[in-house]
Amino acid sequence: MTLKNKIALVTGASSGIGRAAALRLGMAGANICVNSWQDKEEAEHVVERLRENGCDSFQVQADVSNEDHVGTLIDAVLKRWGRIDILVNNAGISGAGPSFFELTGEDWDRMLTVNLKSVFLCCKAALPPMTEAGYGRIVNLSSTGGTSSIVTCNAHYAAAKGGIIAFTRRLARDFGQHNITVNCVAPGLILDTGFNMNMPEDKVERYVKQIPKSRPGYTRDVAGIITFLASDEADFITGQVIVVDGGATC
Repeated sequence: MTLKNKIALVTGASSGIGRAAALRLGMAGANICVNSWQDKEEAEHVVERLRENGCDSFQVQADVSNEDHVGTLIDAVLKRWGRIDILVNNAGISGAGPSFFELTGEDWDRMLTVNLKSVFLCCKAALPPMTEAGYGRIVNLSSTGGTSSIVTCNAHYAAAKGGIIAFTRRLARDFGQHNITVNCVAPGLILDTGFNMNMPEDKVERYVKQIPKSRPGYTRDVAGIITFLASDEADFITGQVIVVDGGATC
């Protein structure tokens, strides 16, 4: 599986799944724009790792829930490479927080802005150059919180992640004629992320008992699927949701 000389943008790539995806795409030969908003130093470490592996890489600090920032981000990619082949919409915030009746309108708006509006804005900015080039691979990160009600998460998080799935399917149908695929990855418990890294051991054990594979997931498990969907080997796969949870919601 090769992505030699492909141009990829990964949002939220300074840590967790985004970091793992950027490094895996780089190993496959892609040149990577590493996006982060607050973790400039960590993002630079990812860039350094990519360059050590022979990839052309740079970082752009941008809040992908802000339309002006997204425009600047996409412009930076186009200025450096002249095109964008792969977009991985990974940036987001966790579903931890208040119970349903404690949710405020501000809580709701922030969750949908950061987790759903950001995907819309990045796709809106990246699709014109992809359409013009007649090629594109978009991979959106959802969650099993958006695919199954048995997963413990807050209602506003489930709404945002479910919205990503519906949005993915719509774009897949609308842009397939332009040789652009749009797919979604829905991870379950991924232990080595900032969201879950400090989860109490007894809680991890309870989760793992519900997983047929008898282990938690790791960022490498998700990064491999993202890389496959970004490759030409997945050319006939679009509008799909790939659940990566060890069978927990099967």
